[in-house]
Amino acid sequence: MFKDPGDGERLTSHRVRAVHRHGGRSYFVTRGDANNGFERWNVSNDGTIGEIVYRIPKAGYAVAGIGSWPGRIGLVVIPALALLAFGLIRIWRPEPSLGAEEAR
Repeated sequence: MFKDPGDGERLTSHRVRAVHRHGGRSYFVTRGDANNGFERWNVSNDGTIGEIVYRIPKAGYAVAGIGSWPGRIGLVVIPALALLAFGLIRIWRPEPSLGAEEAR
């Protein structure tokens, strides 16, 4: 994982396909799994942010859904409204009346 050379704010996860040495420095040639070809740029070895050691197939679809407006509504707004509704019901619910057996 490294900062995208085209956009330094984005992180990119690609496989390393080749390592080249030039002038005492190492450069990685990378390729994403969804790409048919190699990238047009090389990443220097000091541009690495982290290393992927485990992957969960198809998990990216769920993460992408969370970042959308319907995903945010489903994960934040709806549970917040449900908690509010349950709290109001509990506050305004009448006290249960005591039966003759329980009054003694």
